[in-house]
Amino acid sequence: MRLLLQAVKIELAYYNVKGFETIAQQRRREWETRIRTVKSNFEQFDRTVRDRYHAQSRVDIKKYAAENYGMSHEVFSRGLYGMLNEKYYWRVWFVVVYNPIYGYEKHTVSVCGGHILFRQDGRNIVVASKDRNASAMDLQRARTNLNNAFYYTYGLGSFGMLYRGGFARRHYNRIDKTGACSVAVIRTDSNVSYRGDPNRIMHIIVSPHRIIAADLLHVIMFG
Repeated sequence: MRLLLQAVKIELAYYNVKGFETIAQQRRREWETRIRTVKSNFEQFDRTVRDRYHAQSRVDIKKYAAENYGMSHEVFSRGLYGMLNEKYYWRVWFVVVYNPIYGYEKHTVSVCGGHILFRQDGRNIVVASKDRNASAMDLQRARTNLNNAFYYTYGLGSFGMLYRGGFARRHYNRIDKTGACSVAVIRTDSNVSYRGDPNRIMHIIVSPHRIIAADLLHVIMFG
């Protein structure tokens, strides 16, 4: 579009220099109509691309996973996050990668604007996204909600007492998810790695009554 506008300016300047003011005015009107049409087509194309991000991003994620099977979760999550951020720049992304565990007692996750791909090429992949112009989750409120849900926490939370039982779904259901686009509750022995804007993420680790490594849970909120 920028090159087109420059070409139009050069053409009109040529007619004016040569003294063809009438032709210049006629050509200006013609170009104004053409430019409006081109601009409308560009805007329609842009809307189409943006509307199709969801389906295409799933294809891209699966392709990236297949091509990078041997990567560590840390390197993989960083690369996938970077790819999505660059290609779909009008959205903010959140990526969680961990071992291909299964069962609600070990992990429970939810997303908006993204995908949940369990046991995809040797790993679990959780991806969420929001429009870049959307307001960020209130982190202070998220922290308060998590502290209210879990009485025995450490990390970014506070100490207290939590009933026995490290079941991920039970803990997931305790959370007030107001303002969250994605919530992930995953056992800490699952080699979890995540990437996202830290200004949109709240993360704590919760434990049942007895601190046993297999019972510890990551609780991560993005919004």
